[in-house]
Amino acid sequence: RIWLFAAAKSLRGLLGLPLKRLHIDGNRIASLEGLDRLRQLEVLTAGRNEVDSLDGCVNCSSLRQVDLSHNRVAQMRQCEHLRHLPLLQRLVLAGNPVCDEEHYRLRVLLRLQRVALLDGVDVSPEEKVKALNLHGRDVKNREQVFRGFMPDDEKFVNQLNAYVEPGVLRAREVRHYSE
Repeated sequence: RIWLFAAAKSLRGLLGLPLKRLHIDGNRIASLEGLDRLRQLEVLTAGRNEVDSLDGCVNCSSLRQVDLSHNRVAQMRQCEHLRHLPLLQRLVLAGNPVCDEEHYRLRVLLRLQRVALLDGVDVSPEEKVKALNLHGRDVKNREQVFRGFMPDDEKFVNQLNAYVEPGVLRAREVRHYSE
């Protein structure tokens, strides 16, 4: 087992090491660039830094836990960089500006359906369904129920408009995330 507790402002010296755990809390690190070269990395703890982008995690396919609490992540779309991490179960973003966004938790869960623990709180199956429903995934089901109970001449009207991500998501993208 190789664990590393680092005090640095950059990840450059760590590249290529066979690390399973990396603890780099409180180091003023602004970028996770190059992190994807740590192919065996399972646990990343990088709280209290200056990270504003999660793009360095894109190819870290062994990651199970990510703690990026108290950084500078301000955009919800940064979570998309974690979307293809098949083993990611625990994510901590608490203390980042993104946490103040409307429907923060549900919007993260829409993108990261595999996450079981978000900000130290268990994710329930109901929450995952709510995340999909918030973004309009349930409209077809509601229409089917309506048609099953209402006369044929009644027109189905969707009274619950899907939440639309400010400037980021459109309907086709929502379908892409929820498939």
